[in-house]
Amino acid sequence: MVRLVQFGLPWPFANAAATGLLLPDRLPAVLALTLVTPAGRIARLILGHRSRPDPEDNPKRIGNLSKQGVFGSMPLLGTHGSIALGEFSLEPSTRTLRRGGERVALTRRPFQVLVFLVEHADRVVTREELFEEFWDGHDVYDEALSKSIGAIRKAFGDSADSPRFIATHYGEGYRYIGPVGGVEDALEVAASPAPALEVERTSGVRVVVEDVRPGTVAATAVAEFPALYLSRRTMAVAALAVLLVVAGVAYAWSWRSAPPAPPPRPQIESVAVLPLVNLSANPDEEYLGDGITEGLITELSRVNGLRVIARGSAFTFKGTDVDPVEAGRRLGVSAVITGSVAGSGPTARVQVRLVSTADGRVLWAGDSFDRPAAEIIDVQDSIVCQVVSELRARVCGEGERVARRYTDCAEAYRAYLRGRYHWNRRYSNDMQRAIEAYERAVAADPSFALAHAALAETWAVMECNAQVPAGTGAAPAREHAERAIALDDSLPGAYAALGLLAGARWDRPEAERLFRRALELSPGYVPARQWLANVYTVEGRFAEAEAALMAAREIDPLSIPVGMSLAELYGYMRDYDRLASHAEQLRAADPASTFPDQLMVRVYRETGRYDEALELLGRAGQSECDNSRLLFLMGRVAEARACVDAAAKSETARRAPYSMACRYATLGDADEAFRWLERALEARQPDLVSLDVDPAMDGLRSDPRFARFRRAVGFAA
Repeated sequence: MVRLVQFGLPWPFANAAATGLLLPDRLPAVLALTLVTPAGRIARLILGHRSRPDPEDNPKRIGNLSKQGVFGSMPLLGTHGSIALGEFSLEPSTRTLRRGGERVALTRRPFQVLVFLVEHADRVVTREELFEEFWDGHDVYDEALSKSIGAIRKAFGDSADSPRFIATHYGEGYRYIGPVGGVEDALEVAASPAPALEVERTSGVRVVVEDVRPGTVAATAVAEFPALYLSRRTMAVAALAVLLVVAGVAYAWSWRSAPPAPPPRPQIESVAVLPLVNLSANPDEEYLGDGITEGLITELSRVNGLRVIARGSAFTFKGTDVDPVEAGRRLGVSAVITGSVAGSGPTARVQVRLVSTADGRVLWAGDSFDRPAAEIIDVQDSIVCQVVSELRARVCGEGERVARRYTDCAEAYRAYLRGRYHWNRRYSNDMQRAIEAYERAVAADPSFALAHAALAETWAVMECNAQVPAGTGAAPAREHAERAIALDDSLPGAYAALGLLAGARWDRPEAERLFRRALELSPGYVPARQWLANVYTVEGRFAEAEAALMAAREIDPLSIPVGMSLAELYGYMRDYDRLASHAEQLRAADPASTFPDQLMVRVYRETGRYDEALELLGRAGQSECDNSRLLFLMGRVAEARACVDAAAKSETARRAPYSMACRYATLGDADEAFRWLERALEARQPDLVSLDVDPAMDGLRSDPRFARFRRAVGFAA
């Protein structure tokens, strides 16, 4: 292909020559030049004319563009000679990169990407453009591109954090920013077939032509035409004709060659971070991906105007091969972040991408991070910064760290991530393992505030759920919460833990204050909303409780704990129609769960549909003795009593005396129920705060003894 580079004519002779209007004997050749030249370049030639020949306008002058770091559209891969890139030299024709005369290893594809970036050093080259150029537009090769960029940086001894040669523009692409010296012999014409178009050399007017046919070296030819002298009127007419021709060519060219407009970029207002897939063969590394996922959720939740789905709902997709569009539909978000973690001994590789849930289109793919495991904190910081930059959030300012660094100790941070992994499983043995992991974290870094807050929450939950003997979890929970606040008073978990302890002391106003403080610090902190709703519930403030839980559900739509709290609320409200409807919603969200069937057993039992309740017990994973109240209501009183008496001898009864009081109360045995309430009061069991709204206590409310327990837990007479 031949491209017209420059006319060395006074205005408007160059333009007249370009169209052949003033050179009828050369009309076919010049028209050929015009037709094969992009209209944008013709227009630039017209607008960028020179009034007199430039004495330095020669093939070597194009090499001087390298001093500005700009090669324009000049292809370099076939160029002879070398291009100075600081202390390096690039030899496109031999595909060689040298430093001080010694060859630097760089494979074919990274070399091609480097040359392309140098050719377009005047701008940012987008990832999509590189995909199109080297991988036929398939964005599934983003890992290959990231590896190519990594290989280039390795060859230069460059760094992504402090680049000298290749800069990453998050959310856009890459740009060559290094030095560029002159092109030595870059435009020397190699032995090759004759140019596609030859222009004879005469005197007067010069036309510079490039021959850039495939397989040839970029060459420049100079042709001169005799000087022509015309009247001003003739020149004006010629100039007008040229403008009309250029406009027509530009329109035709753009109409025929312009690629179809890309689909409009969706507005990202909500996002879910799906659990990063563990690609390592070691299941013990599972905690790493979970921890990074949770960290991304936490930090993205700080972005104003962005709704981020909480961990509970996001992790319902863990271990499933869910389509991003389907996940987005179920979570009600406009985009999801997916990715993987491959932990391999001392190193870890993390990859993430942002996917539109409207059509499954990959909106952005982050760099592939191959870092030592000790640098996992930096990896998480970098990922968060890339994601929020792509979401156009103004939280990645110059020199600003997005993810707050709570510790610089990698050992402490990895222990913390392992603790979070067990905490989120919530089984009794996992809670104890979480405690052990968090203890290792604070042992490695005593100033690690986040680990202290996590310890406080874990001990507080175990205390309130009777997973430890009454009173044994409160002291360590308070100690670590106060330590966390002393180190960093912005951690919501520390205040939430203190709120749980206040509720356990039956100090509901203080509990409400602390939960509200936690939500001021982090509006997306779902546990605080759920626990605040519990305060409202036991006080009979049902509308406020439901509003708080619905707000939590907006953030965490598939959360099992939030769903359980709503079920408990509807049960306390005696609204069994809504409880049944809620059970069906939970069943649709998780068909494998037995919890919706347990709720329906309760609905059938309390609405007198005993046979249906009994039939559903097996599917609900319950035995008849688990439902002694159902047996009692069906008239099987002796069987019901035997079940309750057997349960009273268990370790569970010793740890949770309030539940035994409820069971005896439903059998109509008030004396035994009050004896168990007395035990609950002595142990200061947190569940006692429910007695004012619990349907199980309905048979005791008219008993004068009941008022004493109400006053003990802070209810007015």
